Amino acid sequence: MSFADTATKDTPLTATVSTLKQAVHALTSGGSTNHADAFTKALELFDPASANAKVMVLFTDGRTTAGGNASPIAAAAKAQGVVIYCIGLSGNGGIDEQALNDWSSDPDSAYVAITPDDEELENLFSDLAANITKPGATQIVIHDRVDACFKIISVDEPTKGAANQVDATSVQWKIDALGVKKSEGATLEFTVQHVGPCTGTIEVNDAITYSDREGNTVEFPSPEIEVECCVVDCSEHCPEPIEFPVDGCEDTVEFDAGEIGLDLLGRIVVLNVTLKDVCPHKRVALAIILSEVDQHGVEHRRGLKTLTIPAHTRATCKDVTVCGVKFVLPEDLDVSGSPDSICNRRKCRVRFIAHYIDRQRRVRVYLRSVYADLAVLGGAAEGALLPARYLWHIHVIDQQIEFCSGCLACMRNGGVCHHKDDMRVILEQILASDLLLFSFPLYGYGMPAMLKNLIGRTPPLSSIVS
Repeated sequence: MSFADTATKDTPLTATVSTLKQAVHALTSGGSTNHADAFTKALELFDPASANAKVMVLFTDGRTTAGGNASPIAAAAKAQGVVIYCIGLSGNGGIDEQALNDWSSDPDSAYVAITPDDEELENLFSDLAANITKPGATQIVIHDRVDACFKIISVDEPTKGAANQVDATSVQWKIDALGVKKSEGATLEFTVQHVGPCTGTIEVNDAITYSDREGNTVEFPSPEIEVECCVVDCSEHCPEPIEFPVDGCEDTVEFDAGEIGLDLLGRIVVLNVTLKDVCPHKRVALAIILSEVDQHGVEHRRGLKTLTIPAHTRATCKDVTVCGVKFVLPEDLDVSGSPDSICNRRKCRVRFIAHYIDRQRRVRVYLRSVYADLAVLGGAAEGALLPARYLWHIHVIDQQIEFCSGCLACMRNGGVCHHKDDMRVILEQILASDLLLFSFPLYGYGMPAMLKNLIGRTPPLSSIVS
């Protein structure tokens, strides 16, 4: 099938190579490019009652200069089971790669190719012949190991088969059969995070192995990524553990752990906290978040600890004091503004989050307000029959909340915002709440800007919950 101002059936479907070559040698160039007519008349060549595979291979630059829109006709052909390969041949005006992707079968990576020279075109002919005539592959196993500078943080569901993460840098993909009954492709997407000290242009994949029952060979692309690191953070190594036994019925165990060397200067922060009015027979989950504040008021996370507080058996609610929660505050992380000296005065900030573990009939209420009338809120609490100890008043005006930059990174990384402000803790509190009550004065017939900004920073919740 050749096409210019219109399409011409140069030869019927044939298995004779000489007939096909004779038709190709008789072609002459000229005229416009009518893709719609080419697809229409090529589709007429196929016998609808035939069970044979139906494949179109289109050689073009993708630029339509005559006729109508070819996309609906190509879509109709694909709906009838026709497989469409698009080969991009560069003309005077370049290649419309978007049109080729639209017309071809999916995925584009398997059915669209751009050939810059004759040698690549010859190789492409060989690959096409193998893809069209071979009966596909079965029992496929693909093992992909990424470079040590990256770690795999999520693996999406593949379009075919099943994939699982083997370790931090490897993923395995298994497909029972591919292309056995028809020409088809498959894709697998996974997300990696840069974790190593390497910079510059880095190949993401370290090695990919492929095997199938038929012994096919496959070449995979090798994507590269440009990494620029302003600061390389080499965390200190985790100490080697020391194991010791504790035999049964021993109330006290003494063990000599040997000598411990001090690698870096640092301080030990010991925190005590009292949990008010803890009800009997209720365990409490306690989270302690420690951060350090620099000279510009920016917080830097220094540690998080989670504890399970055992239930007490008193007849009534009582205060429970938790003592001796320790954090290490290394000197090399000092952000006080005097890096050339030690033992500086350092400003720390700690947050406590506590919730009952055992289910109970209580409501936790978090209030976001600007200049809220506490008397009104107190009346609301009384109307809801809520004790004062289950109410938290949080003034938005007192919080450090940056404006949402609209980057949508939080929708792809599990709900982590790049802003280092108070919104992280507020989001955790929202997730832990049973009821949110907003109290604010009308400002321009609506809520004040600071409260609206807080609501605008809640998109991470959808990723965290999912």
